[in-house]
Amino acid sequence: GRGRIRTSGPGYLGYAILDGVVDHYLKVLEGYADAIEALEEEVIDRPTETVLLRIHHLKREMVLLRRAIWPVREMVSHLQRDEFPLISEETTPFLRDLQDHVLHIAEAVDAFRDILSGLQDLYLSSISQRMNDVMKVLTIFASIFVPLTFIAGIYGIHEARSAGSGQAGSRQGVRFLSMELVSGEDLSD
Repeated sequence: GRGRIRTSGPGYLGYAILDGVVDHYLKVLEGYADAIEALEEEVIDRPTETVLLRIHHLKREMVLLRRAIWPVREMVSHLQRDEFPLISEETTPFLRDLQDHVLHIAEAVDAFRDILSGLQDLYLSSISQRMNDVMKVLTIFASIFVPLTFIAGIYGIHEARSAGSGQAGSRQGVRFLSMELVSGEDLSD
């Protein structure tokens, strides 16, 4: 047994080396696919700042991976397109297959970058929605306590001016007005 690499010449040896490199890129992509899937679940279930940092980190890694795969893509394209005396006609179909794998990797990296951008948008919208919910609660509390604070301020000024003047009815009127504002109903009926 002599193997195919030994019998097919230097062109096939070059292909075999590049094929090994590209196969490792595919394994790396599988790991990124799993990480992005897990990250997607975290963005939906429990968005935190750590998730946003991981999204940015993965986006940077996709840029680095794209920069790393681009020269391989160009080299394989150049080997397939141009004629080299060391590359036999038997090796050309293998180079076409290799070019398809490299294009698949480049497209997958671009798709992952798009998915990560979508996850970042989803994270930001979920945080915005959470902030809107908090603002609704604060608005309800403010609509209850601002009128009461206003009445208490006026009542306090009135009491300071008329201390000892025997106007106990004004206290009852302010209390009645406060209860009417809080309940939202007309209590004078």
